[in-house]
This record gives sequence, structure tokens and C-alpha cells, in this order.
Amino acid sequence: MRKFFVFIFLLLILPAVYGLADFFVEDFSPKYVEPGKYYNLTIFLRNLGKEYAIYLSSELDPEDISPVDPIGAVRIHLNKASAAQETEFFGILRQNEEISLVYPIKIKQNIPEGVYSVPIVLKWKDHEFADHITTQKINIDVQKMGRQLNIYKYLPDYIEIGKEAKVWLKFENSGIDLKNVHVFINTTSPIGILSSNNFEIKKIKSGEAFNLSLDVIADLKADPGIYPVLVLVEYETLYGEKRNLTEVLWINLKGKADINVADLKLEPFEIKEDEQLTIYVKVENSGTSDANSVSVSLELPFDGLKVAHLGLIPVKDDALAIFILKPNKSGRYKGKIKIDYKDDLGFNSKIEPISLTVYPKNKNNKPVFPILVLLLIFIIAAIVLKVRR
Repeated sequence: MRKFFVFIFLLLILPAVYGLADFFVEDFSPKYVEPGKYYNLTIFLRNLGKEYAIYLSSELDPEDISPVDPIGAVRIHLNKASAAQETEFFGILRQNEEISLVYPIKIKQNIPEGVYSVPIVLKWKDHEFADHITTQKINIDVQKMGRQLNIYKYLPDYIEIGKEAKVWLKFENSGIDLKNVHVFINTTSPIGILSSNNFEIKKIKSGEAFNLSLDVIADLKADPGIYPVLVLVEYETLYGEKRNLTEVLWINLKGKADINVADLKLEPFEIKEDEQLTIYVKVENSGTSDANSVSVSLELPFDGLKVAHLGLIPVKDDALAIFILKPNKSGRYKGKIKIDYKDDLGFNSKIEPISLTVYPKNKNNKPVFPILVLLLIFIIAAIVLKVRR
């Protein structure tokens, strides 16, 4: 009963969301194993969906179709804070959070060498306590001792859309000598390789390693997200045995919003003191990412509400901020338009200048100068008539 009330409380404080949780295996270790050996299999799982998941559980190869045998429980229930490592709410995996699953395993003894797909069955409930299930897979390379070519990857945390970055790969031979090593980098849109994507190494001796540096670029029209780059390797042992392995580089692309003032309109055009003034500020997003939590504020010494909260502005979209003010003193004023927003890279602020002239309000609606002229004419006429008499 206590758990039930805790979950109700947590659900109340979590934000309203729409969609489903979507799980993604970011990485796992080890990738290369030997028949008959024992390991701790660590799987890094991230929720990339639009909703949090509760009562999450995982099962490793429940139908025993792979060479991986879990030692002990096949299922892991993530219902404790210690299990959901980076999640402050126990039993809940929120959007974009990551946890690690650890299984003690043994590799079957008499299994042929090769790459095997190992299923991980994930079960959870959504915010309405509806059940969901999905299966993720990891590829484990089973190799006999003395024939291992390991790949180590060094990736940037993210690449900004439209920008270039470097990716480093290290190939290390921990087994017998290898020859005719062919490396092919297979990219999919929107990630391109500026440098060569085809490499050949005649020979890698036991204990040696070689490094590759790749110049990659993210397409300016790409959507933010995580995209795969395949590293395909073919090689031979000194005994003529041909082998191959595959590594996946997951590249995280992030966009940058760019919010600017697109139009400014005053109503009325001629501003007078003690009269209502409406300022329309149109802002647009010309960047490569949606802008969230957008707010526009005015720095002017006028009465009125000077902050407008616009919320989300998608890429190539705009929004209108409306300010109703009342200047109480004539004069020339220099102020600022401040724009605050958040994108994939964090919080941003921009400031645009604004200049306004407030004219004095004429309290007498009748024109003063023409009246004075008429009065003067009347006085002169009266004097002329008096002289003539």
C-alpha cells in the first residue's frame, strides 16, 4: 500500500506527457567473449521516448536462443532506487534517463565462433498503468582465445547539426598476428564522412594497435536524434582463416535554435504620454532545433506588463509577443528587447535594442495659434473703427 501511494505522489509531480516510452541500448560490455567463460554483462539502457515508464523489468534471453546463459535470475525488476542508478524516483525511468542492467552470465562451452544476437525483453507500465513490452537485441561476438581484434571508440558527446567533428577509432590485436585487415565505414544520412571511409592494413602483429581519425559532418537539414554509423572489418589470421566483425557508432546530433526579432509594430505609430501603447514583437526560429520555454521581455520605463511567455517555437516557425503599456512622460527612450529560450544545447539569451519617442499630450484640443491670430485681428479692427469715428 505504501508503494502505491508513493507512485501516485510521483505521478502527480511528473509533467504531463503524450506518447510512449521508447527504450534504446546505448552500449554494452563485454562485446567479445570466449566459450565456457564467465562474465558480468552490463547493458546501458536509455529511455528516448516521450513518456516515462514505471514498474520496468528486463529479461535476458528468456527463451534461451543465444549462447548466453544468465546465472541466477533471468529477470531484473527495477523497483529500487539502487537499481535505477541515475533515476531519483525508484521504479520510474523518465525521458532521456539512462540505467545500467548487470547480469552475471556464462557462455555456452561448445558454441561455434561467430556473432550472436541476444534478446532483452523489456516490460513496463505507462502513466495509465497500461502494460507494454518490447524486445531489444545486442550482438555478442564469440571468439576463441588468440583471435581477437578489439575496437575502441572515442566519440564526441554530440555533434551540432551542420557542424563537423572528429571520431577516433582504435583497433587493438590481443591475439595472434593478423593480415589483410580491411576497414569500411558505412554511414547513413544525415551523417557524412569528409575523410576516407575505406582503410587497408597489411598486417597487425600480436599486441599491436592502429588508430583511425574520421572527419564527420552532420547534414544541415538533419533532425536531432541518435544515428548509427557502421564499422565493418574483415581480416585474416596467419593461418588463412577469414573473419569479420561489426561495430556500431551511435552519433548524437543536436540542433541549435536561433530566435530573432522578425518584425516590430507600434500602435499607435505616434506615441503620446498617458495614452495606451501596444507593441507587437514577432520572433522567429531560423535555427536547426526547436526552441522551448521562449519568453520575450521589454526593458522600458513604462507602466504595464512587460513579459510575454511564448513556450515552444518549432524550427522555421514564429510567434507574436504583445505588450500593452502606458508611457507617463514624454521624451526619447532607449530600451531593450530580451529573448530567453532553451534548445538541445542549453539555455540562451539575446538582446535587441529598441528606441521610442513619446510626444507630449496636448491638453487643449483647440488649436492655440489660430485663436491668437484671430484675436489680434479683432483688436486691430476695433482700433481702426474707433479712429475713423
